[in-house]
Amino acid sequence: MAKTITDIRFLIEAGIKPDSLEDDVVLNWCNEVNMDVGVNINIPAEPQIITLNTSTLAYDLNEDVKIINRLRLQSDIDAGDDISININYRIYNGQIIIPNVFWVAPDDLVVDYYKHMTYFDAMTDTIDIPDRFTPLYTFYGIKQFKSDKPEYEARYQAMKDQVVSYYLLGNEPDVVESRWRG
Repeated sequence: MAKTITDIRFLIEAGIKPDSLEDDVVLNWCNEVNMDVGVNINIPAEPQIITLNTSTLAYDLNEDVKIINRLRLQSDIDAGDDISININYRIYNGQIIIPNVFWVAPDDLVVDYYKHMTYFDAMTDTIDIPDRFTPLYTFYGIKQFKSDKPEYEARYQAMKDQVVSYYLLGNEPDVVESRWRG
């Protein structure tokens, strides 16, 4: 079950035992964690499917696209060939722009990508990373509240290193393949 910001608030309150803790403060702390960690990790997203036609070269992308991992044609996938297509493209103003038409018939472009981490705006929002990394948010919140205790900074940094390592190893086939293409 994915942890919500409310669950994280409960854990932070258990660690600091405040008189009161505002929802906005917890949301800001969790967003700061996402900004800090999100720069260093790539979270796989569900592929976006774009319907191609012969008269359009610019297509809208999802708002949360961080890095495009690979592009595939649905017709190739349907034929049993799960291969990436190598085309030049640009990402500009929330669109993928393909310089020329390379497909014969109308087809679908499958865009595998990594997404930006969620910007939290409600206490019911869920975190993007596995539940076992919830202490990352907890340590950050306690660190912010108890700035005189440096051990929480060390715990936060250690947990952040674990999350980054987990995602580097979890995306290993893509990481290794991109390094070999070089």
